[in-house]
Amino acid sequence: MNRFLILLFFLALACESCKSTRLPLAHESVHWDSCGYKIGDHACNFSLTDRNGNNWELYESYGSVIVLDFSTGWCGACRRAASDIQQLQDEKQKIISFFYVSIMLEDRSSFSPPSLRFLNEWANSYQITTAPILSASASIASEESWNVSSLPTFYILNRDLVITDIIVGYNKHNLENAVNRAIESI
Repeated sequence: MNRFLILLFFLALACESCKSTRLPLAHESVHWDSCGYKIGDHACNFSLTDRNGNNWELYESYGSVIVLDFSTGWCGACRRAASDIQQLQDEKQKIISFFYVSIMLEDRSSFSPPSLRFLNEWANSYQITTAPILSASASIASEESWNVSSLPTFYILNRDLVITDIIVGYNKHNLENAVNRAIESI
C-alpha cells in the first residue's frame, strides 16, 4: 500500500511539471521570463487596432511564423513591399500558419496614428485581403522598443515568437529568404 501511495505521489509531481513546461496553445496567454527586440529574443507583446477596428495582439498569434512590417504611407519602399504582401501571405499560408502584419506608423504631418479609413484605403490599393494591417503611433518604433530607424523595417518571428531576422529596407528576395529561415528554424 505504501509503495502504491509513493508511486501516485511521484506521478502527480511528474504530471504537474508536464503542465508547466508544455507549449501554450495559440489561444492561451504566452508569458516569457523576458522579452526583447534583438535577434534571438522572444518578441515583446503589443496590442494595436486593425483596419476593422478590432484589437490585434501579437501573442495571440503564437504558433505562427510572422513578419512585422513597420511602414508608412509616404514611404516609397513601403509601397513596393505592400504590393507583395498578399502574395507572400497566400503562398506561405499554404504550408504553415503565417501572418504578414503591416504596422502602419503615424503620418509625420498629422502626428496621429493612421485612421481606419487610411488602413482600408491602403489594403484596397494593394489588394491586401487577409493580411492584418494595424495602426500605430511612432512610439512603438522608438529606440526603447522595436527600434525602427529606417522604413520599412521587418522583424521576422518564428512560431515560438523568437526574432530570427531584422531587415531594414525592402528587398523581396531577402525578405523571402528570412521567412524561409524562420520556417526552417521550427
